[in-house]
Amino acid sequence: MKKIINTLSDTIEVTEKKSQYDQYAKRLLSNKFVLANILAECADEFRGMPVEEIVTCIDGDPEVSSVMVNPGLTNVLGISMEDGIPNEGRVFYDVSFKATVPISGKVSFVLYFDAELANNFYPGYPLASRIVFFLCRMISSQGDRDFSLAKQEYGKISKAYSIWIVFNAPKYAQDTITRISLGTKMQYGSPYHLEGYDLMEGIMICIPESGESRNKLISLLYTLFTNKLDSKKKKRRLEKEFGIRLTKEEEEVKESTNGLASYVWEKAQREGFSSGEKQGLQQGIQQGIEQGIEQGLQQGIRLGVSQKNHEIIMRMHQKGLDDETIAMYLDLSAEEVRSIIQKG
Repeated sequence: MKKIINTLSDTIEVTEKKSQYDQYAKRLLSNKFVLANILAECADEFRGMPVEEIVTCIDGDPEVSSVMVNPGLTNVLGISMEDGIPNEGRVFYDVSFKATVPISGKVSFVLYFDAELANNFYPGYPLASRIVFFLCRMISSQGDRDFSLAKQEYGKISKAYSIWIVFNAPKYAQDTITRISLGTKMQYGSPYHLEGYDLMEGIMICIPESGESRNKLISLLYTLFTNKLDSKKKKRRLEKEFGIRLTKEEEEVKESTNGLASYVWEKAQREGFSSGEKQGLQQGIQQGIEQGIEQGLQQGIRLGVSQKNHEIIMRMHQKGLDDETIAMYLDLSAEEVRSIIQKG
């Protein structure tokens, strides 16, 4: 447990300069202690369990943007890939992981989780529709991976949760937690108990811009992702309000730019670049300050995409996909793919 918390401490410091990029915000979200706090609040199966105990139930290391959502290939474990449907946006699960729920003795069952960071409550489509889409993928991907479709083993389907942390929500939706799930409704006849339908649940956690909330989880998530607190203040607050003792507090730290890339960027646009710089952009991308904030952000994003493509290509190659197939999914040329593979 101490190791996990120390890792969180290191991540907060490391992401001072880089966490305005989505990938680094996801690193914060993927910390097992953070995920355990989310499960304690959002997953009924873990309700009432100590956070320290929930941490031990999370299987392995959470996957950060490395589980593909591609239909027909989602059930191939270990391959990082973008969605390849024509005319559909590329899709990654931000943070995906499994957790084993102990019942009694040797009896237990597995749950699938997807944790997402969303910069907009209404990104041009109903966010709830995307949540349902992700949940359906998480359920259908289990077919012939976790249970046999030929043998009709539908009783072995594991429940799936898709949990979304939403920034920039409208005032009426801020400081809320909303659950989306399947339900039953008797249209005719006497009610009776029905089993096996409650296999997926979506949860939207809307973070208030002010950061003020009586909900412990919302306050914790605001503390982690806000760009209004530097690392030292974040650590102090995490220890005082959430009982998380972090190391290296005595070290001098620079101002934090923790938060989502687009969240910080949109606030900078609304409030002006001088205000945005005060909030941490000048700390986040030093080269961007020298050459212009916009140019620095664009260059940083390109570098991040390039590095992620390299990781994706190597993992797909190791799984036996040919150069042309990899190139098709990543919108690259086969020559570019072969060059990256040759370099290793």
